[in-house]
Amino acid sequence: MQNNPSPKTQPQLELIPLRPGVSAHRPLPVLLRIHTPEPQERPERPLLNLALVLDRSGSMGGSKLKFAKEAAIYAVHNLLPEDRVAVVIYDNSVEVLVPSTLVGEQRGRIAELIGRICTGGSTALHAGWLEGATQVAAYQETGRLNRVALLSDGLANVGETNPKVITEQVRGLAQRGISTSTLGVGLDYNEDLMTAMAEAGEGNYYFIESPADLPRIFAQELAGLAGTLGIRVRLRLGPQARLLNELEREASGDYVLPSLVAGIPLEFLLELEAPAGPEASWHLELGWETPAGQRERLEATLRLPVLEAAEFERLEAHPEVAAALARLENSKAIRARQRAVLAQYQEKLARLRRELEQIVQTCDPYEEDEEDFDPEQLIRELERLSQDNPKTPSGRKGRK
Repeated sequence: MQNNPSPKTQPQLELIPLRPGVSAHRPLPVLLRIHTPEPQERPERPLLNLALVLDRSGSMGGSKLKFAKEAAIYAVHNLLPEDRVAVVIYDNSVEVLVPSTLVGEQRGRIAELIGRICTGGSTALHAGWLEGATQVAAYQETGRLNRVALLSDGLANVGETNPKVITEQVRGLAQRGISTSTLGVGLDYNEDLMTAMAEAGEGNYYFIESPADLPRIFAQELAGLAGTLGIRVRLRLGPQARLLNELEREASGDYVLPSLVAGIPLEFLLELEAPAGPEASWHLELGWETPAGQRERLEATLRLPVLEAAEFERLEAHPEVAAALARLENSKAIRARQRAVLAQYQEKLARLRRELEQIVQTCDPYEEDEEDFDPEQLIRELERLSQDNPKTPSGRKGRK
């Protein structure tokens, strides 16, 4: 079934069941498709309140930092004069390179400052993000889209490093109207943390295989912000329905969905159970907040006959729903494989660390070593590496 209140100006809800009936003995997969209207030829986008947070730690040396700076400069040049922007850089410490300001006539100065950024030390990811959030919060107002864009190839190894603490703070900020998008650079980054921050922050998550992708990604992010129709998007399901996708869920039971962007449909898979009786019906609600601060809501209901097992099996499966199920299962399998590889990687690091600790215990602290071998330094390096993911490719790219 399809909800179609105003196709040119409003999102639409479409529910596509795997089969045109439901078995009383097993749940039924249903594809939920959220259609958004196509963008206008010249959309008047809401003004932005943006913080660009750049990782300038040592591992960002070379082409990574070069392309990150080019991407940030690209972003600045594509903002409107009335937009606000802040630039925060971090390594083991945090620096506000450009306090939040109206872009106005300052593009050249801001771009010049970004171009001077050099690499530094470790990675105070949490502190850098927090300062970016502080810059945005200082000028938060209704009618602006408030966002922190975090670029990093490293992990939280200075200051707050607990992923749960970090994501809870990101989630709390999103609930107050400031979203977070994350851009993971290269293969050697913590995908779990970067993804969790974007999901908790109700922003977008991008996997960047090459720093050369950064200008394109920032263009996509800015286009998404320009075409944003709804933020704080929530999906409410009844007691006999659940979401199969791995998304955040609030204490109320509502699911946290990505922002609604013009021309970009969203798809999710539901699993519905049939109540007793000849017919089953399920009701869902989609709620969001417009950039102007107005709360909107759509409702949809799906009704299907309840069938016996033999009759149900004779029904033909919908190809789009079957394909979506296959994609979801494949994605879950890939992530499970990555978690298994990570567990093996960390196990090997732990074993090597124990061996190095034994070396430290047997070393003579007064014996001069011409090769300057420092096992304790190696142990500290292993502790840093143990927080890193192995270099396993990911197929996740673009919006969530």
